Amino acid sequence: MEKEKSSAEVVNVYPKAPEMFAIKGRQTDYVSLPAHSVYAELKRFVRIKDNSTLLLQLPLDNLSARLVKRTTDLILSTAVIVGILSWLIPILALLIKIDSKGPVFFVQRRNKKGGSIFNCIKFRSMIENDDADNLQASADDERITKLGRFLRNHYI
Repeated sequence: MEKEKSSAEVVNVYPKAPEMFAIKGRQTDYVSLPAHSVYAELKRFVRIKDNSTLLLQLPLDNLSARLVKRTTDLILSTAVIVGILSWLIPILALLIKIDSKGPVFFVQRRNKKGGSIFNCIKFRSMIENDDADNLQASADDERITKLGRFLRNHYI
């Protein structure tokens, strides 16, 4: 009989304590947990294999589920880009130029995991200044423009 593929196995490793189990994943073993604390969440994805082992099937292990999710992601992101960002970005760029002189975008150097650096491009919300890369803005910072205060308060 072929062993079924799963993302993780929930295994009872303590025969004298059936309420305890360990989650064994594809890459590593995880800590033992009391079954009652996570059973309600797990039972949405679990099939009973035998008395001591459960097979955990995660929603995106299924190829058709992954295809549906990817298609949905592409359709929704395209709709947002074409339907909203295509007109919102130029309007915000124009408002930033009217509000203060300087570039529309601010390029901030940030660290990646592992220590390398990448450039994060953001709408400029402060007047141009030499401290922009080094000194974080406070809530009442004089460097923040009027439109910048609105953008920061509304997470745009």
